[in-house]
Amino acid sequence: MPFTPYHLGPGLFIGLLFLNFIDFPTFLIASVIIDIEPFCVLFFNLNYPLHGFFHSFLGGTIIALVLTVIMTKIREYFTPPMIFFKIEQEISFKKILFASLLGIYIHILLDSPIYTDIRPFFPLDFNPFYRSTSSTGSLETMICVWCFLAALIVYIIRLIIYTIKNRRKNHTSDENNNLFQNKLSLKSKASFSFRILVNGVSNLLCSVAWIFSMSDSASYNNNIQRKS
Repeated sequence: MPFTPYHLGPGLFIGLLFLNFIDFPTFLIASVIIDIEPFCVLFFNLNYPLHGFFHSFLGGTIIALVLTVIMTKIREYFTPPMIFFKIEQEISFKKILFASLLGIYIHILLDSPIYTDIRPFFPLDFNPFYRSTSSTGSLETMICVWCFLAALIVYIIRLIIYTIKNRRKNHTSDENNNLFQNKLSLKSKASFSFRILVNGVSNLLCSVAWIFSMSDSASYNNNIQRKS
């Protein structure tokens, strides 16, 4: 039967497969959080069903809403590990809410065919999903195990896609930098040529002015000599 860690299989697989629509860390937590109920029953030896109110859709919805509020407050602290594993997401209240509800509902659906004490449609006192067979829970356990393997495949594919996109992005960035450097180089060359042209024209004008001034000076001296 799907012991609590097995529920992480569907959580990982569905969370990675629909990463654009589901808040991943919230979905993982939601996949296992309602098993706090049987843990408390066993730990405190309570006179209460192992899978009681919170393993119903009504009780699960209450837990999902509480989880949504909590995750909205602390979701940013999960960003560094998400970046490390190359599965970073934008934080969204809608994604967190959807992940909370979906993770808990899937947990209830996986447990309902196995345990007689679950009442998924509480307060209605029946479980339409229960299957009384000699291999109770084997199918659900295999689903969880196969989901672990499927999640690994999906993650590898995502890493490959991420690497390809990152290389293309870096290549485009390098091309843009080279284009920018070429433009700067052309501008620098044009500016340098313009400065040479201005200096040349300025020197030419100075030379012409000097020639004219020398010519005027020679004419003035000739006139003085004639008068003398």
